[in-house]
Amino acid sequence: ADIEIKIRDIQRLKVPQFDERLIKSLGFDTEKELREWIKSDLESRLGERVRQVMAGQIYKYLLGKTDFELPTRLSERQTDRVVARQMLELYRQGVPPAEVEKRMDEMKTGAREEAVRDLKLAFIMESLSEKFEVDVSEAEVNGIIASIAQRQGQRFDRVRDELVKRDGIASLYVQLRDEKIVEQLIEKAKITEKEPEKKKDKSPETEASDAKARKSRPKRKPPAKTKGKKADEFADET
Repeated sequence: ADIEIKIRDIQRLKVPQFDERLIKSLGFDTEKELREWIKSDLESRLGERVRQVMAGQIYKYLLGKTDFELPTRLSERQTDRVVARQMLELYRQGVPPAEVEKRMDEMKTGAREEAVRDLKLAFIMESLSEKFEVDVSEAEVNGIIASIAQRQGQRFDRVRDELVKRDGIASLYVQLRDEKIVEQLIEKAKITEKEPEKKKDKSPETEASDAKARKSRPKRKPPAKTKGKKADEFADET
C-alpha cells in the first residue's frame, strides 16, 4: 500500500527558564529556598507514603484478629463516610475540587465495597482511642484545613465550608485520631526490614528450552498485497 505522510506541524515542550522571575512567581526569594522547599516536600510525601503502607499493615492485622457481626442499617451511612474520607484524602494531596467532583461517582461505587470493612475498623479504632486516651483538638483540625487551603490556593473559610457540607470535618477528626493511634501502635510494634527479592537467573537448561520454544513458533505470514489507498483517501472516508 502507498501511504503519504504530510507533516503539518512540529512542536516541542519549552521549559521555562529557571531565572529570578520564575522563582518569584512561585513565591520564593531565592533559588536555594525553592530547592529546599522541593526537597522538603518530596521527603514529606515519601514519609507519608511509608506511614500509609505501615498503617495498612496494622489495619489488616487488627481486622484479622477481630471478628463480629455488624448491623446492616449502618452500612449505608458508613458508605457516605468512606466517600467523605476519600474526598478528604484527595484534598490533602492537592487535587483540585473540580477533579474531586468528577471522581465522586467512581468513589461511591467503590465505597460500598469498603463500607463493611471500614465500619468494623471504625469500631476497633474507637475502642483503641479510649484505651490510649487519644483526642484531637480543634487547632489540629484547623491546621489540616489550612494546609488543604494552601495547596488548593483557596481561602480557609471556603475550604472549611466545603468540608462541612460534605461531612468532611467529622472525617478529618477521625482521620487525625486514627493517625495518632497508628503512631502509638507503630512505636509499640517490632518493625523488621526485608530486602527486596532478587529475580533468579535462569538456568542454562531453561534458557535452551525458551530458545527452542521461540524457534518452534510459526512465523507470521506477510499480509496479502492489495491495491492500497493513500492516506488522504482514508481521511476522506472518515
